[in-house]
Amino acid sequence: MTVLEEVLVSGVCAVMRKLPPEKTNEIAGALVAGGVKGLEVTLDSEQPFEVIKQLRQTYGDQAVVGAGTVLNAKQAEEAIEAGAQFIFAPILVQETIEAAKAKGIPVIPGVFTPTEAYQAVQWGADLVKVFPAECVGPSFIKSVKGPLSNIGIMQQEASIWIRFRLLSKQEHQP
Repeated sequence: MTVLEEVLVSGVCAVMRKLPPEKTNEIAGALVAGGVKGLEVTLDSEQPFEVIKQLRQTYGDQAVVGAGTVLNAKQAEEAIEAGAQFIFAPILVQETIEAAKAKGIPVIPGVFTPTEAYQAVQWGADLVKVFPAECVGPSFIKSVKGPLSNIGIMQQEASIWIRFRLLSKQEHQP
């Protein structure tokens, strides 16, 4: 099974955004114990490359670890060097796709129009995700898939994307 298939078949990819680095291993352990097979460490988190490396070492035989919120080729390359097995991007950047594909790593950029979806696939994206998906419903994806049936679109209803965020002590204070 490919990395991409592992993430998609499991139906769950935990988005680990801005978690304290010292807590990510414990949280990832609970997620993996609960059957989660995809762990996405967002690059807007503290020490994301170190966290990716740590999670790969600890859970690499039980889950697929990747990078999210990847905005450019340099970030993609650094994430891959740290051990990321997939790249998720909220935006469409050709160089990001090319950097991931050059290393044989699946890449799924965010798109918001049929033109962007088509362009992403032309540049080598494995799939696309509609981002931000909250702004459109399933009918949008169905409409795009009509004339562009060859484009794999990650659908919100096909995958459950769980977002975790721990509140800091400062956020709990009145």
